[in-house]
Amino acid sequence: GDMLFTERTGKLRMVHGGKLLAKPVEGVPQVLNTSMFDGLLDVKLDPEFAANRTIYLTFTTGTDTERTGTIHKAPLEGGRLLDGHVIFNTAIPAPAGGPNIMRILFMPDKTMLVGVGSGGQGSRGMVQRLDNQSGKIIHLNRDGSPVADGPFAKTAGARPEIWATGFRNPAGLPRAADG
Repeated sequence: GDMLFTERTGKLRMVHGGKLLAKPVEGVPQVLNTSMFDGLLDVKLDPEFAANRTIYLTFTTGTDTERTGTIHKAPLEGGRLLDGHVIFNTAIPAPAGGPNIMRILFMPDKTMLVGVGSGGQGSRGMVQRLDNQSGKIIHLNRDGSPVADGPFAKTAGARPEIWATGFRNPAGLPRAADG
């Protein structure tokens, strides 16, 4: 019955017993928060959270002119993230506005799809290029490595984690009942 949610400013908050806890979760990594597109973005529980207490966070790091999308993995114990580490960073730093809207969806096989926003890079053709993750859906294992045999895994010059291209800002990743 508890709930976790992110605040763009870099705070991870918890609702317990229907009440917002006054103290934010400790151990959250520092995030870049200089525009309305930056900050702490998504939080997802590991598919085996009951056993491993692991959560995943997505956020923006870098500088005003070179932003990077980041995925961080850490166990949550007693209102604190312990021994967390970065498992994935986007390949090409983007200017103001991106990357953003990094959303995670766990699949039935416990791999994850991650929607990475275009960060305003659509006009530069970044969403169609295969050398970056801007405007893409990427497919990762829970350790941040690309899932084997992705659709672009054997394409020269392509990032092997790319699953789908050509998105502006995949702000949600639903999965239909039939998979």
